[in-house]
Amino acid sequence: MGDWLGNDTLRRGQWRPFEEARVFVRSLGLESSAQWFEYARSDKKPRDIPSSPHESYAKSGWISWGDWLGTGYVANQRREYRPFEEARAFVRSLGIRYTEEWREYVKSGKEPDDIPANPDEVYSNRWKRRQHSGGEHTNAIEAQGEWRGWADWLGVVSIWSRPTLLAFLEDLRPRLKDLEETELYLILQQGGALPGLKKALGSTTALGVLQDLQVNDGRELEAALEAAAEEEVLEDYADGAEALEVHTPEDAELHEDPLESGTLATPEALRLVDDLAGLHYGLDDETAQYLVDNRVAGLWEAYTDAGEAALGALSDGGDGHYLRLIRERFSTELEGAKSLPIPAGWAFRPPRREHEAPTPPNLMQSRTAYMLSIRKRLGNWSGVGSGKTLSGILASPGYRAQAHPGDLQQSNRSGVVQGDQKRLP
Repeated sequence: MGDWLGNDTLRRGQWRPFEEARVFVRSLGLESSAQWFEYARSDKKPRDIPSSPHESYAKSGWISWGDWLGTGYVANQRREYRPFEEARAFVRSLGIRYTEEWREYVKSGKEPDDIPANPDEVYSNRWKRRQHSGGEHTNAIEAQGEWRGWADWLGVVSIWSRPTLLAFLEDLRPRLKDLEETELYLILQQGGALPGLKKALGSTTALGVLQDLQVNDGRELEAALEAAAEEEVLEDYADGAEALEVHTPEDAELHEDPLESGTLATPEALRLVDDLAGLHYGLDDETAQYLVDNRVAGLWEAYTDAGEAALGALSDGGDGHYLRLIRERFSTELEGAKSLPIPAGWAFRPPRREHEAPTPPNLMQSRTAYMLSIRKRLGNWSGVGSGKTLSGILASPGYRAQAHPGDLQQSNRSGVVQGDQKRLP
């Protein structure tokens, strides 16, 4: 491809050795993969370090972005982490109550070398044992599957007793109006509260719990918990049963989210992620990221409908970690979409306007093309007739390289998966 495009890209096998490249990259002080790709697009990157190290070094040492940048995973392949129960006991002795406090503790550099900064990866089944070429050496960390969420790790909520569930409902109630159904389900599931709530309603389904929360503000759940004996609520935990919901509802089971368009772009909804993370029940990283992604999408929906007037919520007080992340994500995407150059071959004209000047891409199409320039794939669920097909063409690598549109094969070229839904997640 380097010869074909004339950009003098090195061939596979000509890259700097992985360990040497990683030492150089860590010296840059980058904090995220997004910052890496921005750096890689500049003229500062050495030619013998690949722009996509996760692909180029996949078989020769690649572990994770945290390891590559030096921000998370411990680099020493021979270091063994403390067994899960011992590590958890140590962390609980610190008196840390929130995930944000844990992150600040990790940044301080005070944690012992055998306590991982990312325990949700190290002690979960998502971690896979990695075999490295050039010998029999393997990572010391195996798939242990002992992770039970941040509340368990910090020792904030180990068992959802009747008083704890009642307190949880009381905390959650004023925030229900700013949560979509899928978000509410994830919050109940990741914290381990769902089994106890289902038990309180007579072993109902997860959908039964969600319906009472959304329709009745959880009043039926509250009454059932107040009337139940402590032993009845704790019965599911007696034999060490997992405090996590096993079944994930199919799409057909979940109802249409009742929130009106733009609801996730209100000041209250934008501050909600920090608000929830600050509760002693906490949010795990995946649930927090899902809430952030939804709110960025909500801002795009509001901005598409109302323009700059919709952005007042971003400056309406608050400076929490997740609010800053939402603000930065949306601002970066908006700037990228607005500044996206239109390829020379762009010649779209609506029906019956064939003799007019080409119509420029709309905001959704520009955003799709920009996001595909920094990601490998993207789901586009914009509505019918919004221009998804043209967004795929605009995002196509061939078209971005000024190719004639008649030479393009749109399917599978851009990495865009498209469907008719209400929001681009």
